[in-house]
Formats: sequence, structure tokens, C-alpha cells
Amino acid sequence: MNKVEHAHDRAREEEEDVLRLLIERALGLGGREETQLRDELGLSPHDFSSLISKLEAKGWLRKDGAKLSLTPIGTEVARDLLDRHQTTERFFNEILGEPPAVAHAAAEKLEHVISRRALEELKESLARTRGATPLIELSPGETGTVVAVKDPGGRSFSRLMGMGLSPGARLKLISRLPNEAVIVEINGGKSAVAAEIARAIFVRKEPEHEDDRSSRPTQLRQVHPI
Repeated sequence: MNKVEHAHDRAREEEEDVLRLLIERALGLGGREETQLRDELGLSPHDFSSLISKLEAKGWLRKDGAKLSLTPIGTEVARDLLDRHQTTERFFNEILGEPPAVAHAAAEKLEHVISRRALEELKESLARTRGATPLIELSPGETGTVVAVKDPGGRSFSRLMGMGLSPGARLKLISRLPNEAVIVEINGGKSAVAAEIARAIFVRKEPEHEDDRSSRPTQLRQVHPI
């Protein structure tokens, strides 16, 4: 990317930041709010004034006396930006497990470039985990379907996939170990799953049926500690 393209992208991001912050905080621009927003964006009074003029020229902001507010078109653009920001922030925090500050910083970058298709995929991932429970919180005997797996880092993720602990897999929690690891039954065998890994696997619990309460012991084929 050359300097001209970089400057153009940066200018567009600053314009979008103003719109998203305005609708996020339900603010109009005037007096103290304007100064706070300018300082947050790290712009000089001259650069901020130039930015506002560009937004007015595009029809995204309108001036009412000394106060600026979003136009209907500006509101539509701002709501789309806020949706992008909130979705990516939730994805980094709830699915990837990043701290709120890290998730917010990542969302501030991605909201400007994420495609509509990618955004919808993030929303689908968030929807799948809604109402789901971390595997470590299941009680012995409870069954469920894996709906999402956070990447725990290292080689653990590929090992999880190799064991079949991927979205769509059905499992049953058999017991807990003193070190907080859990024993699960999956694909006809039993595996020991470390506590930090069990926290990264989200399961939608299934209702218990009378037919599932069998007194016959499950055959132990092999235990794979991870």
C-alpha cells in the first residue's frame, strides 16, 4: 500500500470512528463533547474541524446552531459500524477468550475492514454458543452436543479435532478427576480432557431421557489424556 492509499484509508477510518462513537454514546457534537471526541481520536482542532466538514459534505452530519448531529443516512452508516464493532468485540471476548481491552482494540481495527460475509459468520458463531455451557460445567451423566470450540493454543486444538471434539459431536461427561480434568465418552471411547481444555469446549446440553439411564457399564476402550 502506498502513502496515498494509506492516508485515504486512515481518513476513512477517522470518519467512521466519529460516526460510530456518536451513535454508541447517543451524543451530539457541541462544546465539551466535541473536545472529548477530538481528544479521544487524537486529532488537532484543525484536523478535527476538517474531518467534521467532510462528514457534513457527505450528508452524514448536520449542523443545528452550534450543535452537530447525525442525519438519517449518517445514522444508518453509524449503526452498521456499531454492529460491526460490537459483533467483533463479542467474538474476540466470548469465543476467543480475549480480555475486554484486547477485544475492544481488535474490534476497533476490524470494524473498518470486515466483510459482510465474515460478519455474518461471526454472528452465527455467537448464536451457536448462546445458551451453551462450557464442558467443565457439565455434571457427571449429562450429555450434549459440541457447538463451539475456542482455540486453547499450542497443539491442543488439533488434538481436540483428532479426537472428534469438534462442533456437532455428541458426548457424555462420565466423571471428574481430582485435578479438575474430566472424563468424557465420545466416539465409543473415553478420553480425559484437561480442565483448561474443558473450559474451551462449549456444549448445548440435551434433556435427560429415561432410556438413557442404563445400568450397564460403558466399555472403556482407551483413555487419551490431553
